[in-house]
Amino acid sequence: MGLFDTIKRAATRSPSRPTVSSLPNSASCRSTPIGTRDSRVESLRLGATRFFQRQENSVIDPTGQPTAQKLILLIGGGEKFQVLATELSRLESSWSCRTVENFETAADCLKENSFFAVVFAQEFSAYPLPAALPQAAGLIRIGFGDAIDQKLAELWKVSGGEILPAGIDAAGIVAGVKRIERVRAWTTGAGMKKLLAQCTRLPVMSRLYKEVAAELEANGSIDVVAHHVAQDPVMTAKMLQIVNSASFALSREITDPCEAVMFLGMERTRSLILAAGIFSQFEDLKLPGFSLAQVWNHSLLVATLARIIALEETGNGKLGEMSFTSGLVHDLGKLILAANVPAMCAAVEQLRLSKQLSLRDAEQHVLGTTHAELAAAFLGRWGLSLPVLEAVAWHHTPRCADDRDFTPLTAVHAANVFAHEMNGANSLERFDHEYLVQIDLGERRNAWRESCGLPPRQEEDVTHKRIRLRMGSKVN
Repeated sequence: MGLFDTIKRAATRSPSRPTVSSLPNSASCRSTPIGTRDSRVESLRLGATRFFQRQENSVIDPTGQPTAQKLILLIGGGEKFQVLATELSRLESSWSCRTVENFETAADCLKENSFFAVVFAQEFSAYPLPAALPQAAGLIRIGFGDAIDQKLAELWKVSGGEILPAGIDAAGIVAGVKRIERVRAWTTGAGMKKLLAQCTRLPVMSRLYKEVAAELEANGSIDVVAHHVAQDPVMTAKMLQIVNSASFALSREITDPCEAVMFLGMERTRSLILAAGIFSQFEDLKLPGFSLAQVWNHSLLVATLARIIALEETGNGKLGEMSFTSGLVHDLGKLILAANVPAMCAAVEQLRLSKQLSLRDAEQHVLGTTHAELAAAFLGRWGLSLPVLEAVAWHHTPRCADDRDFTPLTAVHAANVFAHEMNGANSLERFDHEYLVQIDLGERRNAWRESCGLPPRQEEDVTHKRIRLRMGSKVN
């Protein structure tokens, strides 16, 4: 099966194939011999189930080591906040939640104790927030609610706070706190700080993306989303160009934006609007050796392959769309670097060629960070989910994650390797075999290749077996 046939099959595949909820229950797939259809179906179900359970419920630390207690301060009265505190503590065993009814009491608590995060609700939106809460070093400060005054919201963001949507549940707050914590970790290194200070040209979130995202959060009407797209002639043309490109291998041309949205589905439409809106802001880039079109084509290919791999491995539509989004924006950092520090980009390329280094290693040497972590740090400000950010940040070095099962990071890491293989060049992109051993999916490499229309690479087996034996001896 050729690449275009594979992409066409995957592009038209409905996420309604076996999903987590529709697959049968049985014992862990790890204890069942692989090879039968039932064991493979069970593997799909359990892998996706574990991934989404970890997003919503992380009671057990993946390393098995005890974690230090983190104090969380909730500002709000009534039974609602008591219930929220209980639920947060249930979801995160390392969190100890304390509730107070007003900002005066909260300010006193923050002076007396070292809190990890403070969370408040929209009914306090009239209070002068930045002045009310002490600027404790590293304190994560979150407000949730759509009714917060816009000027006050800007003050809150400038002071280091973040606003989550009204109606968010405990799992959403946990995800928000973890995302902020991760983004801060990516931005605290000396290399990243120095680089960010030089980045004055950054993309802005398009109005169309905001409208579509709001619609999907509210009603999710395809007709309304298509109407929003049709009101933007430039995006309409771009969307139709993408849908009719070789990446989707359609048998006929689509000319209507509504039909394009119906074909792509809501999530892929949103992701394409996000990515196309970003890339369009860098169309004037002129840097020797840099091609915006090449980065875009690579990103679209990685996104398509990542979705194929995710659906093949888990059968879960949501995980597939997260993988597609991650693939589309995984190289955003290359655009930001080219637009802001062209001399450094030239130095990276010179070092890469002269020393035969991977792009990541050359960037780390010259910049003290990488295009991948730069992209994740930037996208974190836009509120993209943590699994997407981790897939972007670590697509070259997935072992940085504490994954134990298939995630969007797995899909994008594999898709990036395959995309470079498809180019036919002698790429230094290779599988991180330690990561594959870590998630116990190393034997799936060639099955993923086959699903993407690529021939198997048996020569990898020796490397993978050696690393598996080495890691096994360390455990024993």
